[in-house]
Amino acid sequence: MLSRAVIILASISMTIADDPFCYNGVSWPPQNMTDLPSADVDVIVAQAPLFSNVQLIGDKLGWWGMFHTALVFRQTSNGTTRFWTLEFDAAHNVVDAVLPMIVNGTNGSQPQLVWRSDARYCLTEDSKPLLGRWHWTKTYKVAAVVNKQQLHRTFQDVVWRFNGTEPGTGPQYQLWGYVPEVADMQIKDVMCADGVAWVLHYLASNVAVEALAGLHDYRGTTLQSRAYSLEIVNMSDANESAAVVAYYELQIELVRGNSAGGGKASWLTRILDVFAVVPMQFVHDANTKTYYRVIGQHFPYFRAVFPFYNGLFVNMPFESPPFPPSNVSAGGAAQYLV
Repeated sequence: MLSRAVIILASISMTIADDPFCYNGVSWPPQNMTDLPSADVDVIVAQAPLFSNVQLIGDKLGWWGMFHTALVFRQTSNGTTRFWTLEFDAAHNVVDAVLPMIVNGTNGSQPQLVWRSDARYCLTEDSKPLLGRWHWTKTYKVAAVVNKQQLHRTFQDVVWRFNGTEPGTGPQYQLWGYVPEVADMQIKDVMCADGVAWVLHYLASNVAVEALAGLHDYRGTTLQSRAYSLEIVNMSDANESAAVVAYYELQIELVRGNSAGGGKASWLTRILDVFAVVPMQFVHDANTKTYYRVIGQHFPYFRAVFPFYNGLFVNMPFESPPFPPSNVSAGGAAQYLV
């Protein structure tokens, strides 16, 4: 089972290495999306096995309940159909979102962990859904039909609410979630399905469309890890901070292959790193900017790695985003667009 974790992490690392976010998309609906004569826009929930467009991976991650979720907006006018695919994802890439950069301290101070985990929306226009209709094999359902004014309000109040914020503000991409047995604190994972749920919640609650009549339930991938409890790490304590940095150095070596001392680590070293990284010792909550010590994490460690542990692809509630708008500006999204 541990070898599966190595395969997943290595595949993700090789697949999405340094692709820029939204390299062929936009953060705001183009004029032709809201100016076509047709008043109706179909809102389609689309899901596909994660990285199924990559030949090395195919639909294998779907076997373990790992699916990518997006919204497809479909509009037909004068016999011509146009599609706009809205995704919510890590603004840089997933690997950068879950692995920090380690910056050497100055004047003898300890190294610092720097995160690039911003999560934002991206809209891509084409004559077909992004990657083609064939790609979305898990789910492709019309959830609602909206007019142009309702569509504009949705982008104004949900999409631009986050795409117009400055880097470092919410929402932040959070791959690992924790609901410990001692539930005094927990970490909510924030991924693609959450961003779609926020849009659907807005449509159902604020845009006066029928309550998503075409979608009887909404399911998405959630990564919840098992542990007894979480303990906040005091990062101002030199020993505590050093332990956290050393742990992330091992994670970087495992996934990126970059050893702490410089150079590249061998595959044998990276495989051995698994036993030092799993079970997880520390976890970072990107949205609260808090480090936790994981206490009593036990087998099976991750629902994503051990498919016999139920609940990876689960019903998700339609909820409003848990992040207040902050620093909304016209230049915010420009940070992520090429």
